[in-house]
Amino acid sequence: MSVDEKLDGTNAVPLSEAIDDIDLACQLLRGFLHTDGNGRTTWEYLEAGSPLELAAREALCRLLASDDPLDSWVRFHLAQLFKPDVEHPSRELVFKHRRPGRSGFESEIAADSIGQAVAGFIIDHVRLHPERGMRESIYTDAMKRFGFKSRSQVLAIWKKYGPRKKYLLNPPKPKSPI
Repeated sequence: MSVDEKLDGTNAVPLSEAIDDIDLACQLLRGFLHTDGNGRTTWEYLEAGSPLELAAREALCRLLASDDPLDSWVRFHLAQLFKPDVEHPSRELVFKHRRPGRSGFESEIAADSIGQAVAGFIIDHVRLHPERGMRESIYTDAMKRFGFKSRSQVLAIWKKYGPRKKYLLNPPKPKSPI
């Protein structure tokens, strides 16, 4: 079955008849009317993974990435998918990983966030208790706070992220305007 054919006897606009990306995007977001053999009309939705659904997703991507103003119908139907208190919800927008597990990019972001948090924790600890300085208790407290099993993990993080934050301990003095 080609992309240009109607799928499963629905009234979805075939790709060859779609006026533009707006039509495809609206079909994806709100569905389309289908009249069965008994004359009963119901809302139908593009079949997940079908050629028409994939073309509609690409069309929506083009609209969202474009510098042109977003069509008000597309904006309205997209907003309805995010609205938590829709009176008659028929569709739900779900965010999930495309593949099982974390991508390398997400793992890097998570590791960087944890590293920044640990370094910030150590800096704050030293600032709040300057009389203690950089003592073993700081690393132990960080281990407990962030759930690390060894001191070497905390030290490795401090070695990598600490230099970025050390200026907070001794901020540079403002230069004299004279």
